[in-house]
Amino acid sequence: MKQVWKRMFPGTLALLAPVLIWAKEQTTVRKSGSASNPTSTVSQRSQPALMLARRWEAEIDIRGWWASEKFDGIRAFWNGTELLTRRGNPTVAPEWFTALLPEWPLDGELWVGRKQFAKTLSIVRDTVPGAEWSQVRFLVFDAPQAAGGFEQRQTFLQQWQPPEHVRLVTHERVANETDLQTLLVRVEQNGGEGLVLRRPGSLYSSGRSGDWLKVKSYEEGDAEVIGHLPGKGKHSGRLGSLQVRLADGREFKLGTGFSNAERETPPPLGSTVTFRYSGFTKTGLPRFAVFLHLQEDF
Repeated sequence: MKQVWKRMFPGTLALLAPVLIWAKEQTTVRKSGSASNPTSTVSQRSQPALMLARRWEAEIDIRGWWASEKFDGIRAFWNGTELLTRRGNPTVAPEWFTALLPEWPLDGELWVGRKQFAKTLSIVRDTVPGAEWSQVRFLVFDAPQAAGGFEQRQTFLQQWQPPEHVRLVTHERVANETDLQTLLVRVEQNGGEGLVLRRPGSLYSSGRSGDWLKVKSYEEGDAEVIGHLPGKGKHSGRLGSLQVRLADGREFKLGTGFSNAERETPPPLGSTVTFRYSGFTKTGLPRFAVFLHLQEDF
């Protein structure tokens, strides 16, 4: 896997034009508070029209696609004036965190580190921004309003000099499926969650798309928490396992994958949790189910 996206400077204003127009219109909106934005798919304080990935299936030919690590963070969208969550709620990021962001949109993840989703969620959900925001990085992987296909949008991003707490995600060209598996093993051995593949030349579009594919060595599912079962032995006095219910009504216990803090303060009843598993048992329940995290609800 030799080809990696690097900084490039095309000698044309054509690539910049749509974003510069968008920025000018956004400036008008901020000044007047009334002008509409005909080029943007996302209005302020509305749910962002984000592009979402489908799961990769082995029959899909991914030769020549771009791969990057799938980060276990909080999806975030900078609309030029506000940093929004996937559901369109404004974050309470400190002023310094957004002060140097551009006037054009960015799509990415708020991320503290690998296997630190719970910590990231706690910081981002806090209604009063504190010093812990210094641990958060905004990992940017796309510029939705930039012109052209995926490569052109990456070229556009590389012309921007981001502040220290913002990182542009690296994308590597995948030669074949063997190359893909090698990269997946490397990422997972380093504690990563998996990969995201992006089709060469693909446009940014809202909704789930076959132009973005997520690759993991395991499957994921969601379930509703319907009970807290007490722990025994070293877990005496705190959570032992969760009783959860799948969307089809099947119930099972989820007892591994929790940190000490999560056992002390488990996900509340009625909340939705995400778990990983490896296929199904003969009775149709997830096999080797392991708790991953509380699902975002904001």
